[in-house]
Amino acid sequence: MAEERDGNQSALMAGGGDGAARTYRQEDVQEILQLALAKRGDGLDDYSRSQLLEMALELGITAEDLAAAEQVWQMRQGDRGDLALFMAAETQRIRLRLGKGAIVSGFLILMDWVASDRPSWSLIVLLGWGLLISLDAWKSLQPGTEDFQRRFAAWQALRQAEDDWT
Repeated sequence: MAEERDGNQSALMAGGGDGAARTYRQEDVQEILQLALAKRGDGLDDYSRSQLLEMALELGITAEDLAAAEQVWQMRQGDRGDLALFMAAETQRIRLRLGKGAIVSGFLILMDWVASDRPSWSLIVLLGWGLLISLDAWKSLQPGTEDFQRRFAAWQALRQAEDDWT
């Protein structure tokens, strides 16, 4: 392992020129290492916990720091799953609201048409309702907005309460 590492370091120094003068931001280091790991070509898409620990130790990361980072990663993975479920629930809610609006608007247009041989006031209702549904959809499906974060937190709390109840 040490000989392989020494050989890799020699190859890096030979290919990279003056390695001591170059500096990298943390994001750049992460991207470069990710690309190198992907190019490594060992055919592994999944790594064991011991392989992860070995890689971390080679990079000078302690087992405690790795465990803490792994916990944060697991929480983020859970949040991503929750976010996908929430987005699906919000999309379904908006579709249901759109369907209800279409049914009521269709009825109002039909009623207006029968009463006056052409739709008049019902189009205003249709446009108003469509605008409200569009604005709701726009603010509900934009993850960066405060309203989205508030709805997501409320949804997570409700799911947690349901999980605790069962």
